[in-house]
Amino acid sequence: ESNAEEEEEIIDFAALAERALRTLDDEYVATVRAGGNPVVASGGDAGGGAGRRRPEEDDRPSTVGYESLPAVSAAAASATGNDVGEAAATTEASSESGGDEGGEAATSSPAPSSSASAEPALDLFAAAPPPVIPRELPPVDSDAVLRAMSSIRLRAPSLASNLDNYTPQNPHIARTAERLSSVPKIHPVIPRAPLSAFRRDTSKAVEATANLSRSATLAEAVRRCVPSALAEAEAEGGSGGPTLTIHVLGCDHVECASAESMRSAFGPFVRWMGAVVSPRRPPREILLELVGPNVGEGAERRGAVNLLPSGVGGGGSGGGGAGAGLRKAEVTCRNATYHEYLSSSGSSSAAAAALAPDLIVAYNAGIWGYDSWVPTLEYLCRHLKQSTPAVITGYTLQEVEDDAEVVEEVLLRCRSGRNQWEGQDGDGGGGDDNDEASFSSWGAVTEQHVCGSFLILVAAILGLLPAVTTIVYPGWFIEEENMLPHRTAWNTVVFALSCIPAAVSQLYKEHTLAHFRQPVDSNQLNFLLSAFQFMFAAVVSPLVYALQGIGFRGDWLSVYPSSRISANFYDGARCFGGMLDDGRAADGYPEPAYCQCLWWIVLMHVLSIMVVGFAVDKIVHAGAAKFMHRGISIGIVLAVIAMYVYEITDDKIEYGPIAHTWNFACAIILVVGSEVFHRVSMEEPAFETIYPEIGNLYEEDD
Repeated sequence: ESNAEEEEEIIDFAALAERALRTLDDEYVATVRAGGNPVVASGGDAGGGAGRRRPEEDDRPSTVGYESLPAVSAAAASATGNDVGEAAATTEASSESGGDEGGEAATSSPAPSSSASAEPALDLFAAAPPPVIPRELPPVDSDAVLRAMSSIRLRAPSLASNLDNYTPQNPHIARTAERLSSVPKIHPVIPRAPLSAFRRDTSKAVEATANLSRSATLAEAVRRCVPSALAEAEAEGGSGGPTLTIHVLGCDHVECASAESMRSAFGPFVRWMGAVVSPRRPPREILLELVGPNVGEGAERRGAVNLLPSGVGGGGSGGGGAGAGLRKAEVTCRNATYHEYLSSSGSSSAAAAALAPDLIVAYNAGIWGYDSWVPTLEYLCRHLKQSTPAVITGYTLQEVEDDAEVVEEVLLRCRSGRNQWEGQDGDGGGGDDNDEASFSSWGAVTEQHVCGSFLILVAAILGLLPAVTTIVYPGWFIEEENMLPHRTAWNTVVFALSCIPAAVSQLYKEHTLAHFRQPVDSNQLNFLLSAFQFMFAAVVSPLVYALQGIGFRGDWLSVYPSSRISANFYDGARCFGGMLDDGRAADGYPEPAYCQCLWWIVLMHVLSIMVVGFAVDKIVHAGAAKFMHRGISIGIVLAVIAMYVYEITDDKIEYGPIAHTWNFACAIILVVGSEVFHRVSMEEPAFETIYPEIGNLYEEDD
């Protein structure tokens, strides 16, 4: 029991020590005691320790920042007659608006309210001792810390086990600690001081990370996706070198409000890269293009904004310092969607590839919630070279996962020619070029597509076989007093034949879109197609009116072709508009015509098609294509169930067990074919870039 209490006390002491160390790391405060040498209240003995008085020797402490007043002796305190005001100095990375992301301490030093003459003060400061805390703190001896930790683990293994298994009670603290601990302490581009702000949870650190976030994201994206920008050349390259071009998508007034806002957002990245690059380490120029439909016209007219610090660039060495390794760094704004910006140079893929950047970045794009991103993604998928990396960020992990689903759907839908996701030979080559381009305009066709289409075709043929048999051999199903099977057979064949022009129209539309590869507004396309369908129905419906009586009796073919086509069309138009008189509708044709609300029925049919088109578009863009594919199979099952319900509720209809078994088998084959067609097996797209290791730029060679 005593050992357990001792362990708990040690754990409490360790927690207090950790808190003290974090406070020491964040803030250094020097305390000046009146009547004696200065002492350090927190931060250790930075003043040498010789002759330091204990706190109880004086009860009048005063605190000053280590950058404000060097040190004040007891004589100075006595001369002023007042306590020196309190000030604190922090070593946190300041925000870009403060002008220095390098981590210099911001200080404040209220002047002591004194009426003493200046002469004693001058003598006093001339003889003042060194600062209590030096300007440059000595580096932490990490080896000593590791040795101490190893010693603790050897001497108290139970304590080490408790510390390893300790979990904070507050989940917010646990998440914050995990997030902060994941930030590396050394980065090949980001300096130590700004990087340390991402490992802290103080208000100043949060403010600093908010200002440095865009530049830090660019730096990490370059490290992962464009490692050549950080790799040394094999030979001396002089002052030349490639240009690093980065396109930032979805920009608005946040980035392009003014030249100062652009320097604040992307200036740190330029300075960091300028400190990294060298004659043997490209690039020597950085060009950023901020593209977005919400970019103001004034920002576009502003032209290129120089991101290099003053006195740097212009072809010279820059005199050293931040950005000295760069000759040029500019940012420009473009008011356009990205696919419009790329297509402005020409409609060919070669012209778009010529504008292709080294890196594409979209900050907090919200792709999952905006359909306007889809044309841009499709254009990128079809026109840009495959080696162009794109980085999309989000506010939360869930949002990024939703964005990834949309990107995945677009990639799977737009892939044409060679399958970009399938494995290749070790030499990097694929199959024959003709094989790769065999379906270049119609999309990639897999074995499962062929197998699924074959099963669907078999199901359709089997479903039509009873109707064709009834027409060819009427005696198999038809009794003399019952002509219903004959009528049903002809209606089935006519309906199947009507699907052929619809399928040809759909294939032609998809072929045209794939051939020209132009981004379209899906909502506008669905609306126009629905409007044309309604107009087509209004024109064709009167013609269909003349086709009454198909299969109504054995000699129904004798009434076709009609010799009164113009009169039939006129009656059909009047019936479509609800203006045909009842006598003509009842006795004018082989069967009575029912004209009540006919155009409303056609309108509802067309509107339902339009709603289905919009629903399919939204489902696909929401990354739920699998849900839609399962819905097709479920729809087939529901249709079969509805057919049997209709047969049960109508006493005049009875197909018998043979027909039931036949229809049930056709439905099973159709569902299996649909599942096989849509369940295309392919490697899931991966959004993690594999990049070579980059050496630590901050480690000095032995």
